[in-house]
Amino acid sequence: MKNPALVGVDVGTTRTKCLIIDAAGKILALASAPTVEFHPRPDWTDYDGEAIWRCVCETIRSAMGQLEDPYRVQAIAVASVAESAVPVDRSGEPLDRAIAWFDLRTAGEFAWLAEQIGTDRLFSVSGLNPDTIFGLCKLLWFKKNRPEAFPKLWRWLNIADYVAFRLSGVAVTDYSLASRTLAFNLFDYRWETALLREVGLSEDIFAELSPSGSLLGEISAEAAKASGLPKHTRVGVGGHDHIVGAFGAGTLRPGVLLDSLGTSEALLFSVEQPVRDSRFPSAGLAQGVIEIRSRHFYLTGGIYTSGAAIEWFRHSLAAEVEYSILVNGAEKEQRGAVCFIPHLRRSLTPVPDVKARGAFLGLTAATSRAALFRGILEGLAFEARSALDGMLAFPNTTYPSEIRLIGGNTANALFMRLKAAAFGRPIDLAPITECTSFGAALLAGLAAGIFATEDEAQKAIGPIHERIAPDPEDADFYEKLYQEIYRHIYSALRPLNHRLHELTAP
Repeated sequence: MKNPALVGVDVGTTRTKCLIIDAAGKILALASAPTVEFHPRPDWTDYDGEAIWRCVCETIRSAMGQLEDPYRVQAIAVASVAESAVPVDRSGEPLDRAIAWFDLRTAGEFAWLAEQIGTDRLFSVSGLNPDTIFGLCKLLWFKKNRPEAFPKLWRWLNIADYVAFRLSGVAVTDYSLASRTLAFNLFDYRWETALLREVGLSEDIFAELSPSGSLLGEISAEAAKASGLPKHTRVGVGGHDHIVGAFGAGTLRPGVLLDSLGTSEALLFSVEQPVRDSRFPSAGLAQGVIEIRSRHFYLTGGIYTSGAAIEWFRHSLAAEVEYSILVNGAEKEQRGAVCFIPHLRRSLTPVPDVKARGAFLGLTAATSRAALFRGILEGLAFEARSALDGMLAFPNTTYPSEIRLIGGNTANALFMRLKAAAFGRPIDLAPITECTSFGAALLAGLAAGIFATEDEAQKAIGPIHERIAPDPEDADFYEKLYQEIYRHIYSALRPLNHRLHELTAP
């Protein structure tokens, strides 16, 4: 078809986005809506499958309404948060809500896995630092806590898989989402069926593996009616949001570091082969693979509360203040007056610690709200630098020749200058902020045959939006602050935070 349009959906932690582009990468429409959360207990967060589906349809309809000719749309693909999954029965009906990726209620299941299987073996299979959040722990929680529903379980579908299933009626998963389950063998490139049997799970409980950008089929009549998509729309396989964002930003290549800024933050390197180094799990690092037309292995580190830390501050301490006013106020504050540790949900890279807590250091009676906000931005910049340092400690990694940032918070000019200063290197801003939904749209184009190859799809990515070089004086100051102060705060607070956890744990 002449002038085809492609749809990419990103089901994120807090918002669901739909982007429509043409084959040249021009943005035709963009819509978003809040991702609905449920909190059945304090510190528990769920996503409801039906609510997710309604939200996706709402955003698609909103974006489609911006097109002069909706019948241009040829294909759709979906990316999502990683570890959350919807358990469905053979009719495709959800049996329970999806546990949010960051929810820690599965600590008991993780402890059981660590005792029965061993963390060394889990790493040798998955290539992951074994952790509470991964899909297998959530699946075992479902088995234990929903005994009436578990016997009806047919497939455990990651959220992107579930939405694609609702669109097409076909249940598959891609390799990047499989990489976040603990049950995918990263080194042998298959589901680890022996492990599943050992923990009492069916070998086919996870969906069939399929490359991202593969064709699932045409949209069902029911889904076309619900979403407003044309009946000829083809559905492609998507993937893990951060990794699909890397594809959409053009960073799945050697020498490039992707810094993906969302509710959480992920730093991603492409590597030739997965890492087997026994030190890897203790560094809070992860790895995985996405297969599109070729395989791309990657190494990741990150921050659990990046954008979430900013939103926490706004909600708790600046609810009535416009964001631009906060940024302008922070611009005028003294550098480094307040240090902030962004461990609001725990720490990850380079030291994973579920008992870690956030903190402000350096408060005085004169500390203003603007100084606190600047401290949050500086702390997030330092935490990303710390994560990168942790990644660079492993073989076959060298300091990146290029650092590219994606995500909504790249629009914060002060934050970007602080990032450049903390890294001590220029940073490049991707041509669009919504790289994940853009990458999903490119995968849709591959599935529909609009693009014949990965390289052809990547031609739709425009040049970088902006390159930000660090101010030399700022870079020198922040390097001293990072080396002499920030790097030592976690270890100094660790025993106190652990004791506080023990005293206050329910």
